[in-house]
Amino acid sequence: MSVVTSHTPVKLLSHPDELAGKPFLALGRVTGSACQTRAADFPTDMNIVRHQLQTKAATLHANAVLLNNCEITASIEGCYRQTLCQGSALRVAQ
Repeated sequence: MSVVTSHTPVKLLSHPDELAGKPFLALGRVTGSACQTRAADFPTDMNIVRHQLQTKAATLHANAVLLNNCEITASIEGCYRQTLCQGSALRVAQ
C-alpha cells in the first residue's frame, strides 16, 4: 500500500451545488482506481483513489474535480475487490 505524501491544490467537490454561481470550464474526465488482489490484503483506500483524481486533474491544469461517482466492486478479473472513482476536471473561476 502506498502512502500519499504530496499535496495537490486541486479541490475535490462532491456535489454540483458547490459550483452554483461560479463560472467554470470542463477540461475532461479523470479516473482513479485501486485493486485489492486477495481477500487477505488490506482493503482499498478511497482517499488514495480520490487523490489520484486530483493528481490527474492537476495535469490538465484544473483547480477542482467534481466527483461523479465512486464504486467498490467485487470479483473483477485480477482483483478481489476494486475501488473506482470518476470525476470531471474543472477550472473554476476564483
